[in-house]
Amino acid sequence: MAIDKAIAKAILGNGKRAVKNGVKNGINGNGFKNGAKSPLQESVDDHFKKLKYNQSPIGRKGQSKNMKAFGYSLREKDPLITNKEMNEAWDATMGYESRFYDGEEYTFQPAGTTLTKETDISKEGMRPLMTKRKSLKDAGKRNVNNNRKPHYTYMKEQHPEWLEDYTAKNARAKMLNKQEIERRRAQGEKVSDKAQFVMFEHDVAIRSPRWATVKGANIPSNTFVNTNYRARTFKDSLESWFYTKMKTRGNNFELKTNRKNQKDIEVWEISTNKLLFTIPFPEQFEVGESFAFYLSKDDILKRMRKSSTDPFVVTCKYFISVKT
Repeated sequence: MAIDKAIAKAILGNGKRAVKNGVKNGINGNGFKNGAKSPLQESVDDHFKKLKYNQSPIGRKGQSKNMKAFGYSLREKDPLITNKEMNEAWDATMGYESRFYDGEEYTFQPAGTTLTKETDISKEGMRPLMTKRKSLKDAGKRNVNNNRKPHYTYMKEQHPEWLEDYTAKNARAKMLNKQEIERRRAQGEKVSDKAQFVMFEHDVAIRSPRWATVKGANIPSNTFVNTNYRARTFKDSLESWFYTKMKTRGNNFELKTNRKNQKDIEVWEISTNKLLFTIPFPEQFEVGESFAFYLSKDDILKRMRKSSTDPFVVTCKYFISVKT
């Protein structure tokens, strides 16, 4: 989805002057394309009007708040806008150089799964935003690749018989993904060359404690070609929270995809190889949303406590309890 530059400019008007380091004055706040303003937009405009940098250059905190105000304005119009599209809209309106601070480039990033409260730059119930150094984001990507290498090395050295299956599934995923990109473009949809609609996937994620010692995630039974990118994105979102949470709750659990429908997610206890329960895929889910829109984190933890066999450690601010 491309961002109309005129619409982006209308959101914050002359805001480019307000965010460049060392420059003073704020934003016109011309509102939406039709001239009408939402309560959030009026609040964002008011925020920019109060920011007058005529005494000293804008600080990192001010830069971040300006970027988030801009991002929330875009997100109000399109809740599923991507971080990349927000970066592009900002650059088209404010200038690419205004995303730099102290020599570092900053980009829009998701900020967890807890929805926003109403503030001067966001309304209640929005997907949270943050800004992050691009160098840290790039380092995170390198870490992901580094985490994959031991599993490939283990396969190559200890189980070369897996290589044929691994290579074939990777090739098939790339072929099907290319075909899907071409199909969408033929229908007039604007699609990036790097778009991922079909992907070679590990069923049990590499970050599962199952693979802490034996790097066997590439075993053929744990890999498949996923053609349901909405379900895959939903699982990615859930995994990010789940495996972090489990580190303080026994670290003995993992998530799998229901291979029959490639949508539903199964919660397993590793030590007993026991299926605890299945989480149905919410059909309303759209790429860009958080799993927390549709699932209760507390409910997942309660169901795990009731159904797990091994002690399930639950920590909080005031106590530690163990199910025995």
